[in-house]
Amino acid sequence: MTILIAGDTMMQPERFRERIQAEFGAERFQIRIKKYAFDQTGFFADDQTQIPSGMCFEPPEQWTDREGCGVAEFYGDPNSLMDDLEGVDILVIHGAALPRAVLERAQDLRYIISLRGGPANIDLDCVKEKGIRFFNTNGKNAPAVAEFALGALLDFERGITYGNTQLRKNWWWIKGADQKVSHELRHKKFGFVGYGRIAQSLRALLQGFDIQAFTYSPHVDDAVLERDGVVRMSLEDLAATCDYVSLHTRPVKGQPPVFSAEMIGRMREDAVLINTGRGALLDYPALKRALQERRIRGAVLDVLGNEDFGFYRELIAMDNVLVTPHIAGQSVETCQRACDMCVDILHQILEDVKQ
Repeated sequence: MTILIAGDTMMQPERFRERIQAEFGAERFQIRIKKYAFDQTGFFADDQTQIPSGMCFEPPEQWTDREGCGVAEFYGDPNSLMDDLEGVDILVIHGAALPRAVLERAQDLRYIISLRGGPANIDLDCVKEKGIRFFNTNGKNAPAVAEFALGALLDFERGITYGNTQLRKNWWWIKGADQKVSHELRHKKFGFVGYGRIAQSLRALLQGFDIQAFTYSPHVDDAVLERDGVVRMSLEDLAATCDYVSLHTRPVKGQPPVFSAEMIGRMREDAVLINTGRGALLDYPALKRALQERRIRGAVLDVLGNEDFGFYRELIAMDNVLVTPHIAGQSVETCQRACDMCVDILHQILEDVKQ
């Protein structure tokens, strides 16, 4: 069987090839690799820049000629894999596009292993129509996102980045002489909106803080909550009760944000909202108003919504907000876990072939 690994500098195809060959031997699969390079390490966002609430790999000016291709959140030309899939049985793919036009040319393709939690770059309807088996690697970045969420929250509470920034401006900040207060996490009420792999990883990290844990997660088993010492609540009660509310569910396309203006309005004045999930989970205009009016104490955000960047410039500048550019899931270990998951899936595929 032939595998094509379409990776990049984040999910390095060479590492996947080495891991697969170490597991199955050099002769079990014919392995091809294609490595995409990121041409820029970032881009300047002006007031009109619209940054998507999902993955963003390239400057926005490169997106305009891609509308209508049927997929989103990818890098490179939407048809960049058009001539690479001939004779390929298994495609391992990260951020390259896999639209219908490419899939219809892939006559030999039988399996797809996506290295994305939310594979917006793949036309899943076409995958299903063609009878291609699709596998995902959900959870590979859960420890990374959980560590980031905890680290960012501690940074926000203790003014770590803020203090460092003041020193870089030659200003010795006298903490306690202004209105920027700190709270310890110990014994606080912590609410998880969604209780999947990332939330469970964060809950484990918070064990040492002896928090009271609550969740709004209708589909999680009671046994999981009992194991982790988490109390189930309605979303309304969770918003009104918790010192910290952290968003970990997935948005439903076409539906309003899970954490709406109403939910923000229910939060306590000393509460902090955390979003390391997706921008579409949160009503950002309502959040901005609540922060400006000090109706909640603060926000820690790794993702933004679809408003123009000018809208977020004021939000980012607030002293009660910590914002980062969707970096929570990136780590060396995330790639290692993806390699291990890929190997596990290949074992499943070989069992499928035997049958």
